[in-house]
Amino acid sequence: MEQNKSAMIAIEIDGASHCALARQGQDRKKQALLESLGWIVLRFTNRQVLEDLPTCVQTVLSTTSKSREITTTS
Repeated sequence: MEQNKSAMIAIEIDGASHCALARQGQDRKKQALLESLGWIVLRFTNRQVLEDLPTCVQTVLSTTSKSREITTTS
């Protein structure tokens, strides 16, 4: 997981191990904890990153842009 602590955005890239039910439960708990602390969690699969990187990058850029707008106007 990559974290940008100033923007409070976490980016998760999930590989094949995240298909396991136990791992999905762990992922949900971690995401819920981060979100309860005010983090935005972006989750992509390896396949999404490998097959459609531009869309993944656009999602991240859009989210960071919105995050900056919220931060600067509060």
